[in-house]
Parts: sequence; C-alpha cells; structure tokens
Amino acid sequence: MRKRAIKNCKSQGTGRHDKQEIYAIANKSIDHLSALLADRSFFISEKMTRYDCAIYGLLTNFLNGGIQSPIKKRLESHKNLVAYIERCKSTCGV
Repeated sequence: MRKRAIKNCKSQGTGRHDKQEIYAIANKSIDHLSALLADRSFFISEKMTRYDCAIYGLLTNFLNGGIQSPIKKRLESHKNLVAYIERCKSTCGV
C-alpha cells in the first residue's frame, strides 16, 4: 500500500519535488488565494459556495491541523485568509 501511495504521488507530480519545493509551491498558492480573496467575504459571491467549501477544507487543515510547518506560518501571515477560515467555520455551524 505504501509503495502504491509513493507511485501515485510521483505520477501526480508532487512526489517529484523535495520538501522545500513543495513548501514554496504551497506558499505561492496561499499568496495567490489571499490576493484573490482580498477584502471580500467569500471567493465567488457574498454567500458561501461549493468553491469556498473546497478552499476552506484545505486551508483549515493547514491552520488547525496541529502540525507546525512553513505553510501554516505563511497562512497565518495572511489575516484575510485566517478571518475567511473563521467565517466559513461559523457559516457551516462548526
């Protein structure tokens, strides 16, 4: 099972990068998400959409998953994304 997971990561592309490259790619993505969100409540409209659900699901794991990493540190530096995560959480009643 482990060998299959490694093979899948390499096929998908993530397994071809070292940790520092993965952190750089993720941090760049977080920067872009922050710029896209800007000062709006949600990404597409004033109400939460399925796109927000997907983005929230990813970001909340980085922020609240209990693992310290450069990705979490970058996410914490974008106050609009931290507020967005909390807004999504309260909208979903979690």
